[in-house]
Amino acid sequence: MSLFLGIVVMALVLIRGFNKLLLWMDDKDWILLPNREAVQNADTRLLRAFLDAQAVVEPDKRKLVRHEAVRDELASEDDEGDGKPPRRRRR
Repeated sequence: MSLFLGIVVMALVLIRGFNKLLLWMDDKDWILLPNREAVQNADTRLLRAFLDAQAVVEPDKRKLVRHEAVRDELASEDDEGDGKPPRRRRR
């Protein structure tokens, strides 16, 4: 039991040390680690490409995707933060 615990602790220490080493090397600009925004943007581009390819194969799904995009856009415009849909502006 103690041998297993020792191996687990050593593995965690090595992983932590390797992580610190990579972050230090990134600070020195010796390597380039991807940040969250870059990874998220890449994921978003990949998802959009997949949805465009799916729209070619199944055109009726495109309306659903467009409707969900409008709904998400309206939810992001919620200024008050109370969860209610935004009020329509009078022109």
